[in-house]
Amino acid sequence: MLTMIHQCSPAFHLLDDALLDLTSPPATIHRDPRPHLAETEESFQTHIVAPGVKSADLKVTVCHATGELKVQGTSKNLARGHRQRHINYAVTLPRHANLDETMVEHEDGIITITVPKKQAAEPTQLTPMTHVPQEDPADPSYNLLLSLPGLAASDLNISVHDDGKVEVSGETKRTGARVKRSYRVPRDADLPSAHACHVDGLLTISMCKRKRDDAQLCANVRHKMTAEAELPVEPGESQESTSAASAAPMEQAAP
Repeated sequence: MLTMIHQCSPAFHLLDDALLDLTSPPATIHRDPRPHLAETEESFQTHIVAPGVKSADLKVTVCHATGELKVQGTSKNLARGHRQRHINYAVTLPRHANLDETMVEHEDGIITITVPKKQAAEPTQLTPMTHVPQEDPADPSYNLLLSLPGLAASDLNISVHDDGKVEVSGETKRTGARVKRSYRVPRDADLPSAHACHVDGLLTISMCKRKRDDAQLCANVRHKMTAEAELPVEPGESQESTSAASAAPMEQAAP
Protein backbone atom coordinates (compact mmCIF):
# COMPACT_ATOMS: atom_id res chain seq x y z
CA MET A 1 0.00 0.00 0.00
CA LEU A 2 1.31 3.44 -0.92
CA THR A 3 1.50 5.72 2.07
CA MET A 4 0.83 9.40 1.37
CA ILE A 5 2.81 12.01 3.30
CA HIS A 6 0.92 15.16 4.15
CA GLN A 7 2.68 18.43 3.13
CA CYS A 8 2.34 19.88 6.62
CA SER A 9 4.07 16.97 8.37
CA PRO A 10 7.75 17.19 9.50
CA ALA A 11 8.59 14.17 7.37
CA PHE A 12 7.60 16.05 4.22
CA HIS A 13 10.06 18.88 4.99
CA LEU A 14 12.85 16.39 5.72
CA LEU A 15 12.24 14.73 2.36
CA ASP A 16 12.18 18.11 0.63
CA ASP A 17 15.53 19.06 2.19
CA ALA A 18 17.07 15.74 1.15
CA LEU A 19 15.97 16.19 -2.47
CA LEU A 20 17.31 19.77 -2.45
CA ASP A 21 20.70 18.56 -1.26
CA LEU A 22 20.84 15.89 -3.98
CA THR A 23 19.93 18.27 -6.79
CA SER A 24 22.08 21.22 -5.67
CA PRO A 25 25.61 21.45 -7.12
CA PRO A 26 28.44 20.90 -4.63
CA ALA A 27 29.82 24.04 -2.99
CA THR A 28 33.11 25.33 -4.34
CA ILE A 29 35.83 25.35 -1.73
CA HIS A 30 38.49 28.02 -2.15
CA ARG A 31 40.91 30.02 -0.05
CA ASP A 32 40.74 33.76 0.15
CA PRO A 33 43.95 35.55 -0.82
CA ARG A 34 46.10 36.47 2.15
CA PRO A 35 46.24 40.25 2.76
CA HIS A 36 49.46 41.89 1.62
CA LEU A 37 50.74 45.28 2.74
CA ALA A 38 51.78 47.10 -0.41
CA GLU A 39 53.93 50.23 -0.43
CA THR A 40 53.91 53.13 -2.87
CA GLU A 41 55.82 56.40 -2.85
CA GLU A 42 53.05 58.10 -0.89
CA SER A 43 51.29 55.45 1.21
CA PHE A 44 50.83 51.90 2.47
CA GLN A 45 47.77 49.94 1.38
CA THR A 46 46.19 46.55 2.00
CA HIS A 47 43.09 44.80 0.66
CA ILE A 48 41.14 42.28 2.76
CA VAL A 49 38.54 39.95 1.26
CA ALA A 50 35.40 39.97 3.44
CA PRO A 51 32.32 38.71 1.52
CA GLY A 52 29.18 38.64 3.63
CA VAL A 53 30.57 40.98 6.30
CA LYS A 54 28.70 44.25 6.67
CA SER A 55 30.39 47.56 7.43
CA ALA A 56 28.55 47.74 10.76
CA ASP A 57 30.14 44.41 11.80
CA LEU A 58 33.71 45.53 11.09
CA LYS A 59 36.10 47.00 13.65
CA VAL A 60 39.34 48.61 12.49
CA THR A 61 41.76 49.94 15.11
CA VAL A 62 45.20 51.52 15.12
CA CYS A 63 47.55 51.81 18.10
CA HIS A 64 50.09 54.63 18.10
CA ALA A 65 52.26 53.05 20.80
CA THR A 66 52.94 49.92 18.74
CA GLY A 67 51.96 50.95 15.19
CA GLU A 68 49.62 47.96 15.03
CA LEU A 69 46.65 47.92 12.65
CA LYS A 70 43.85 45.45 13.43
CA VAL A 71 40.80 44.44 11.40
CA GLN A 72 38.16 42.27 13.02
CA GLY A 73 34.66 41.25 11.95
CA THR A 74 32.15 38.43 11.58
CA SER A 75 29.50 37.80 8.94
CA LYS A 76 25.95 37.69 10.32
CA ASN A 77 22.44 36.90 9.05
CA LEU A 78 23.72 34.88 6.08
CA ALA A 79 21.50 33.24 3.50
CA ARG A 80 21.19 29.49 3.56
CA GLY A 81 24.23 27.64 2.30
CA HIS A 82 26.77 30.41 3.08
CA ARG A 83 29.34 29.71 5.76
CA GLN A 84 30.13 32.23 8.46
CA ARG A 85 33.36 34.17 8.07
CA HIS A 86 35.61 35.51 10.79
CA ILE A 87 38.17 38.23 10.05
CA ASN A 88 41.14 38.66 12.36
CA TYR A 89 43.96 40.49 10.58
CA ALA A 90 46.78 42.37 12.28
CA VAL A 91 49.95 43.99 10.96
CA THR A 92 52.55 46.35 12.39
CA LEU A 93 53.01 49.38 10.15
CA PRO A 94 56.37 51.08 9.59
CA ARG A 95 57.32 54.01 11.78
CA HIS A 96 56.84 56.54 9.00
CA ALA A 97 53.19 55.54 8.47
CA ASN A 98 50.86 58.42 9.33
CA LEU A 99 48.28 56.59 11.46
CA ASP A 100 46.28 59.78 12.03
CA GLU A 101 45.30 59.83 8.36
CA THR A 102 44.26 56.18 8.01
CA MET A 103 41.41 55.72 5.52
CA VAL A 104 39.09 52.68 5.45
CA GLU A 105 36.78 51.77 2.56
CA HIS A 106 34.43 48.80 2.31
CA GLU A 107 32.78 48.01 -1.01
CA ASP A 108 31.51 44.79 -2.64
CA GLY A 109 33.06 42.57 0.03
CA ILE A 110 36.53 44.16 -0.18
CA ILE A 111 38.09 46.21 2.64
CA THR A 112 40.69 48.70 1.45
CA ILE A 113 42.89 50.41 4.05
CA THR A 114 45.20 53.23 3.02
CA VAL A 115 47.76 54.79 5.36
CA PRO A 116 49.71 57.79 4.03
CA LYS A 117 53.40 58.22 4.77
CA LYS A 118 54.68 60.95 7.05
CA GLN A 119 56.60 63.83 5.57
CA ALA A 120 60.33 63.56 6.20
CA ALA A 121 61.35 65.69 9.20
CA GLU A 122 64.67 67.03 10.35
CA PRO A 123 66.21 65.09 13.24
CA THR A 124 65.97 66.54 16.75
CA GLN A 125 69.28 67.67 18.25
CA LEU A 126 69.79 66.99 21.94
CA THR A 127 72.01 69.17 24.11
CA PRO A 128 73.31 66.99 26.97
CA MET A 129 72.95 68.37 30.47
CA THR A 130 75.96 68.35 32.80
CA HIS A 131 73.97 67.12 35.81
CA VAL A 132 71.78 64.12 36.48
CA PRO A 133 68.09 65.16 36.40
CA GLN A 134 65.71 63.88 39.04
CA GLU A 135 63.18 61.50 37.52
CA ASP A 136 60.41 59.40 39.00
CA PRO A 137 61.65 55.77 39.02
CA ALA A 138 58.02 54.62 38.80
CA ASP A 139 57.68 56.09 35.32
CA PRO A 140 58.62 53.50 32.67
CA SER A 141 61.40 54.70 30.39
CA TYR A 142 64.18 53.57 28.07
CA ASN A 143 67.78 54.50 28.91
CA LEU A 144 70.82 54.28 26.67
CA LEU A 145 74.09 54.30 28.65
CA LEU A 146 77.45 55.05 26.99
CA SER A 147 80.89 55.25 28.54
CA LEU A 148 82.70 58.15 26.82
CA PRO A 149 85.78 59.06 28.85
CA GLY A 150 87.78 61.94 27.49
CA LEU A 151 84.79 63.65 25.87
CA ALA A 152 83.01 66.65 27.32
CA ALA A 153 79.29 67.40 26.90
CA SER A 154 80.17 70.20 24.47
CA ASP A 155 82.06 67.72 22.26
CA LEU A 156 78.97 65.58 21.56
CA ASN A 157 76.38 65.72 18.80
CA ILE A 158 73.21 63.74 19.54
CA SER A 159 70.39 63.48 17.02
CA VAL A 160 67.07 61.64 17.25
CA HIS A 161 65.35 60.73 13.96
CA ASP A 162 61.61 60.19 13.58
CA ASP A 163 62.26 56.61 12.44
CA GLY A 164 63.62 55.76 15.90
CA LYS A 165 67.30 56.05 15.07
CA VAL A 166 69.59 57.76 17.59
CA GLU A 167 73.04 58.93 16.47
CA VAL A 168 75.90 59.90 18.79
CA SER A 169 79.09 61.44 17.43
CA GLY A 170 81.89 63.68 18.63
CA GLU A 171 85.63 64.09 19.02
CA THR A 172 88.17 66.29 20.73
CA LYS A 173 91.82 67.13 20.08
CA ARG A 174 92.33 67.67 23.79
CA THR A 175 92.39 63.95 24.56
CA GLY A 176 92.07 62.44 21.10
CA ALA A 177 88.84 60.66 22.11
CA ARG A 178 86.12 60.19 19.52
CA VAL A 179 82.79 58.41 19.13
CA LYS A 180 80.43 57.63 16.26
CA ARG A 181 77.58 55.23 16.98
CA SER A 182 73.93 54.75 16.09
CA TYR A 183 71.13 52.90 17.85
CA ARG A 184 67.51 51.95 17.17
CA VAL A 185 64.99 52.55 19.96
CA PRO A 186 61.84 50.44 20.52
CA ARG A 187 58.65 51.33 18.71
CA ASP A 188 56.86 52.48 21.86
CA ALA A 189 59.61 54.93 22.85
CA ASP A 190 58.28 58.50 23.07
CA LEU A 191 60.78 60.32 20.86
CA PRO A 192 59.69 63.88 21.76
CA SER A 193 60.53 63.17 25.42
CA ALA A 194 64.17 62.28 24.68
CA HIS A 195 66.82 64.05 26.74
CA ALA A 196 70.47 63.46 27.59
CA CYS A 197 72.96 64.09 30.35
CA HIS A 198 76.75 63.67 30.35
CA VAL A 199 78.43 63.50 33.75
CA ASP A 200 81.99 62.28 34.51
CA GLY A 201 82.42 60.68 31.10
CA LEU A 202 79.08 58.81 31.22
CA LEU A 203 76.38 59.69 28.69
CA THR A 204 72.75 58.78 29.38
CA ILE A 205 70.01 59.22 26.77
CA SER A 206 66.51 58.70 28.18
CA MET A 207 63.00 58.74 26.77
CA CYS A 208 59.62 57.80 28.18
CA LYS A 209 57.80 54.62 27.27
CA ARG A 210 54.47 55.28 25.61
CA LYS A 211 51.50 53.82 27.41
CA ARG A 212 49.06 51.73 25.44
CA ASP A 213 45.44 52.60 26.05
CA ASP A 214 43.23 49.69 25.09
CA ALA A 215 40.08 51.81 25.23
CA GLN A 216 38.37 52.08 21.87
CA LEU A 217 37.94 55.72 20.97
CA CYS A 218 35.37 56.49 18.30
CA ALA A 219 36.80 59.33 16.23
CA ASN A 220 36.77 60.60 12.70
CA VAL A 221 39.84 59.37 10.84
CA ARG A 222 40.86 62.92 10.11
CA HIS A 223 41.05 63.78 13.79
CA LYS A 224 44.14 63.22 15.86
CA MET A 225 44.08 59.97 17.83
CA THR A 226 46.41 59.92 20.81
CA ALA A 227 46.49 56.27 21.83
CA GLU A 228 44.38 53.53 20.31
CA ALA A 229 41.39 54.55 18.22
CA GLU A 230 38.60 52.81 16.39
CA LEU A 231 38.19 53.89 12.79
CA PRO A 232 34.76 54.21 11.17
CA VAL A 233 34.33 52.07 8.08
CA GLU A 234 33.04 53.79 4.99
CA PRO A 235 30.44 51.53 3.27
CA GLY A 236 30.77 51.10 -0.44
CA GLU A 237 38.20 36.84 5.05
CA SER A 238 41.08 36.68 5.94
CA GLN A 239 41.61 34.09 8.65
CA GLU A 240 45.32 34.86 8.72
CA SER A 241 46.80 36.82 11.56
CA THR A 242 50.06 38.63 11.01
CA SER A 243 51.90 40.63 13.62
CA ALA A 244 55.44 41.89 13.65
CA ALA A 245 55.69 44.01 16.75
CA SER A 246 58.86 45.92 17.39
CA ALA A 247 59.28 46.27 21.14
CA ALA A 248 62.80 45.11 21.86
CA PRO A 249 65.32 46.97 24.00
CA MET A 250 67.51 49.55 22.37
CA GLU A 251 69.78 47.93 19.83
CA GLN A 252 72.75 49.24 17.97
CA ALA A 253 71.78 49.99 14.39
CA ALA A 254 73.61 48.37 11.54
CA PRO A 255 76.15 50.71 9.94
